Amino acid sequence: MRTHPLLYSILFLATAAGAATIGPKEAESGHAFTLTVYGKTQLCMPIFSRQSAEAVKTGSLHLSVMAENNPLGKCTAGDHDYQVDFDIPALKAGEYAVSITLQPPCAYTEPRCLVPVVTDSAGTLTVRDSAKLVYQIKPKLTPSLKSFPMRVIHSGFKCDDVFTNLTVAVRGWQIFTTYTKPPHNGGICPAVITDYGPVFTVPALEAGTYQVFATETPYCSNGLCPPIILDPLLAGSLEARGQAEPFTIWVEPGKVAAGMAGTLQLHSSAFTCNDVMQNKQATIGAKDGVITLSYSMTRTKILCPDTIFVHHEDFAVAGLAVGMHPIVLKPAAECPSNSILCGDAAGAKAVDTVTAESSLGVAGKRSGARRAAGMGMELRWRGEPADADGRIRNQAR
Repeated sequence: MRTHPLLYSILFLATAAGAATIGPKEAESGHAFTLTVYGKTQLCMPIFSRQSAEAVKTGSLHLSVMAENNPLGKCTAGDHDYQVDFDIPALKAGEYAVSITLQPPCAYTEPRCLVPVVTDSAGTLTVRDSAKLVYQIKPKLTPSLKSFPMRVIHSGFKCDDVFTNLTVAVRGWQIFTTYTKPPHNGGICPAVITDYGPVFTVPALEAGTYQVFATETPYCSNGLCPPIILDPLLAGSLEARGQAEPFTIWVEPGKVAAGMAGTLQLHSSAFTCNDVMQNKQATIGAKDGVITLSYSMTRTKILCPDTIFVHHEDFAVAGLAVGMHPIVLKPAAECPSNSILCGDAAGAKAVDTVTAESSLGVAGKRSGARRAAGMGMELRWRGEPADADGRIRNQAR
């Protein structure tokens, strides 16, 4: 016998109420991500569908989902734990009050429910400006279902820093890393800007977007540390992408010192050992600050080894003004048409951005371009073992 929508709605009111929580509670701005809601309901092993998320300018994020009893579920009376995932679009930095409504099936059919359902508070989501994060991660993109090395970067790390007690914990759509940095006599580091930090071995991940957090644990010379509560700091979003997903293009480093000439590395997961790039030149737009990378590329017929290939091309770049600089590609006409590094789509839009900071660490107005990210894998450089940056271990590039 089919339950009347009005009766179902009344019953649903009694089952939907209850405090809910979210995970993660922090996310990086400008990146779509997955948010999990945890709560209690009297529904038995509920089946969820029709998830939707709506963010409004007043700083609130409302989630709605259809929830119904599992006909095969066997539950005792009372409340039961539930969790449900939502795909959240890229949000601007700020605080968002999160609420969730568990909708009965009759809310989507005719006649609709006559009694309104309950909307629960699920806490506050903090979206942090990606340009103001204390830590950064590298890479920001990795193949799913494969373990990989991930570097946690901090502007205060130096070339001779030593990191111990490295741990990695994956909880839902969050990755927590911890490390200890023992004191030591500082050496002399070269006057170049590069990325220093501990490298963590991250286990294989399901496809999706994870928020990565970093915590420095205290160093105690006698091995006995006083109890202390440490708040993990957001280090950015990491996307685990399926193998069938499109190739990506990105540049490194993501941050440079303003006014200093340097080198930008153009990366792409589409590079093969057959690609040869020549006539490389980087020009900076006088008005818009756009960095245009022009080049020609040919493809040889060398038989590539059966291994993951990590490759980048260096472009010399003059000193940049403070601010965000979009990266645009300008391939020559003779570039192979079957590479994304040569297609019109690559040259018609910004594929990445670089932030130039003053000595005070103040960046200019952000552009609307969204950073792409690198591939984190079991790395090899032209068939040789390489580190997380794609450089040959123990060899000069």
